[in-house]
Amino acid sequence: MTSDHGHNRGPGQDHGAVLRVHSSSEPTTLNPLRHEAKNLDTSLISTCVLHALNYVDADGTYRPQLLARPPKAEDGGLTYAYRLRADRSWHDGRPVSAQDVAFTHRLMMDPGSGIPERDGYDLVEGIEIESGTEFRLRLARPYPGFRDLFTSSTGSIMPRHLLEGIDFTSDWDTALRPASGPFRLSEWRRGECVRLRRNPGYPHAGSGIDGIDFVFDHDTDSQVDDVIAGKADAAFPPPTPAIIDRLRASQVNWSFGPGEKWEQLSFQHRHPLLADRALRSAIAWGIDRDALASTLPSPSAEGRSARLDSLVRRPHHPDYRPSFSRYRRDVARARQILRDAGYRHLAGALTAPDGTPVRLRLMVPDTDAALSLRAELIASWLSETGVEVVPTPVVMTEFLRSLRAGDFELAQFSYSGNPDPIGHNTLWTHDPELPDQGRPQGQNYVNYRSPRVAELLGRSMTETDPVARAAHFADADRLMAEDLPSLPLLVHPSFAVWNPLLSGPEPYPYQAGALWNVHQWVLRRHDDAAPEPVRPSGRRR
Repeated sequence: MTSDHGHNRGPGQDHGAVLRVHSSSEPTTLNPLRHEAKNLDTSLISTCVLHALNYVDADGTYRPQLLARPPKAEDGGLTYAYRLRADRSWHDGRPVSAQDVAFTHRLMMDPGSGIPERDGYDLVEGIEIESGTEFRLRLARPYPGFRDLFTSSTGSIMPRHLLEGIDFTSDWDTALRPASGPFRLSEWRRGECVRLRRNPGYPHAGSGIDGIDFVFDHDTDSQVDDVIAGKADAAFPPPTPAIIDRLRASQVNWSFGPGEKWEQLSFQHRHPLLADRALRSAIAWGIDRDALASTLPSPSAEGRSARLDSLVRRPHHPDYRPSFSRYRRDVARARQILRDAGYRHLAGALTAPDGTPVRLRLMVPDTDAALSLRAELIASWLSETGVEVVPTPVVMTEFLRSLRAGDFELAQFSYSGNPDPIGHNTLWTHDPELPDQGRPQGQNYVNYRSPRVAELLGRSMTETDPVARAAHFADADRLMAEDLPSLPLLVHPSFAVWNPLLSGPEPYPYQAGALWNVHQWVLRRHDDAAPEPVRPSGRRR
């Protein structure tokens, strides 16, 4: 492990230092396409190792990564011409090729691959390979979200020459350790750290960084304390007022940015009690979401609230509509809704119309103490309505397993995406044509079923007029505000804390995670002139 701001060299390292970066929890896999990898802890690491055709920068702009240029539209958006960079190769020297892109698409469409996201990829009729670096992608119909295809960590390109014929659900990520990004997996000490070292096949700039050691610590206070003490080089914890106070008195760099990480309270619609909209509505009216939002420091100079009132857009987006704004804490209204629906208080406990006691388990990940505190607040508020809620912290691996299986009653968690909301349509859509296998379809973990919402979100995948497309999202959001598949709570600001000798880190809100630009980071020596410290700027798109 490294210390002293990462300036220790390991054996055989001649170029620079090994950074020490905190991660809130340990990933279960480094295969970024698998269902098990749909979390920021996997993205934080895999983004350094496996690249995609495109990435999203901190301003929300889609930019070429493995591509030499943005794709060119042809045939009215039915075909896109792509050209790969000629200087990108795998760790073994083999060029990243058009054949790798076609192979990755086949993996994504293979039902046995364990990949949950096929929206958009299922519209690809074919990939015509013209050379090692050039190909054309043909679509069945115009797809307005085409920029999200093969973008960020969940769109990482896979090496055909290494993975063809291998079970994609196996441990190839640690056995073969492929890399197209700036670093390659060197060692994974389970329960302790993941070590990455420079990928010799990547065209490195003079960064002074030979590798990264990711250490796992869900205690956000100790993450920040380690950076302040020089025991770590970077951390990206959820900010709290107490953390901000400590940072203001320190010499390390830290900054806020806009947030695309949103927190919600999810209702399991298969649960016999939560299938009742009246109970979901009473819960929504019983929660003080403004008070929840106040537990987060505001990244904006004007102190804008972090409260979230949409399931499809974030507040900084021009098409944001606060469809859920009606739900403001009103205990009397919540209790009246329950009475009107036949709920009764018997022997001091709330019972459903059939006599079932209303006692619900609220599952939360154990990696975020502030989130657990918000869960306790929710339970306290709902007790005044008669609804008994039991917050239950769960280790992250078990939390993700239960979420994917739909094995929960209430779940409170946060997640990120890319600028186009089309990537999260799978959270709210259900295809009645598919057989019911007793588990969620795709990422519809709450088992929400609304043919009208599915229709509107389906139109968002084919509508090319931006005004009409925005209207489809807004209409779907209004319907979900009535149905309450989940209750949006708040938006987390993006946040970063880092070594003052390190330049390059910045708050980053999107799916790839905070090391999206690690190839541009530069670590100065202690005897170099120190740069000006970075402090919050209220940066907004």
